Amino acid sequence: MGLGLAVVAVAFPSSALAVGTETPPSQQPAAAPAPSDTSSFDAAAAVDRARDLIDRELYAQALATLDAVVSRNPGNADALNYLGFASRKLGRYQDAMRYYTRALTIDPHHLGALEYLGELYVEMGDLESARRNLDLLADLCPEGCEPLDELREVLAAHEN
Repeated sequence: MGLGLAVVAVAFPSSALAVGTETPPSQQPAAAPAPSDTSSFDAAAAVDRARDLIDRELYAQALATLDAVVSRNPGNADALNYLGFASRKLGRYQDAMRYYTRALTIDPHHLGALEYLGELYVEMGDLESARRNLDLLADLCPEGCEPLDELREVLAAHEN
């Protein structure tokens, strides 16, 4: 079954975008050290380090690590997805939207990006778009999957 992914442009009220757009210097990500030999850079290991930072809620540090991955490999959908996640957790909704959209442009069936974009829509109050992502996940995971279950749970909690 071929699934088409329509990336929806969302117009944000200026008040919604003002939340979290100013980043205090203490939360600015530190520049990730660039290896002198880029051929030795292990993107998968860097993404794993960033996921560990995210698990510890060190979102600004995760952004710096993920920026290093994307600067070397702009087509890394996993890194873009986690950039979106960390940005969303820091309240940077515009950045999160941009990263999720880029990840889905690269891989329209990226389950994590579909889930997290759906969660972003819920946080922004766009439940219709979140439900569309839920429908896409249901089509991609007819036997069920964690991203489908997670987004379903977030939507249900918000609707009740």
